[in-house]
Amino acid sequence: MDAMKARALLRSEGGSVAAIALILLLLLTVMGIAVSTTSTIGLQIAGNQKFYKENLYLAEAAALEYAQEMDDDPNLQTNPNIMPQGSLTPDNIRDDSYWDQAGNSYQSPVHSDTRYIAIYEGIAPGASLDMTKPTVHEYGVYARCKRIQGRAIVKVGYRKAY
Repeated sequence: MDAMKARALLRSEGGSVAAIALILLLLLTVMGIAVSTTSTIGLQIAGNQKFYKENLYLAEAAALEYAQEMDDDPNLQTNPNIMPQGSLTPDNIRDDSYWDQAGNSYQSPVHSDTRYIAIYEGIAPGASLDMTKPTVHEYGVYARCKRIQGRAIVKVGYRKAY
């Protein structure tokens, strides 16, 4: 008789609907959490891109602003704000303390968080060596914007004949 009760109990399907409903509820909950996390990460990425673009555009504007100042300078070869060739290394360019040190970089009028460095890079490749003509000199203008969750550094090449 005990065997018959056990068989009857196993054949009974009462409660299986509740178990299936709980499994489906758990599955939907996990899917909801995954979708929520994905959308949150997407919003963070979009925000970071916005901040990076702002920094990049401000740095680019600072570099172009100083390149324009260099173009307007009749005595560019004696400008004390231009550093000599080889004075900037890849390590320096990424070092915030180097940018903030007095005399290494200058605050840009574009924004208070932008700074620039101008480097003399020598005679431009392909420039004429004819002594009767002006020689084309090459400069690199680096600018950095460090604000709003990060920084951006750009380099603008500049050439001038004198």
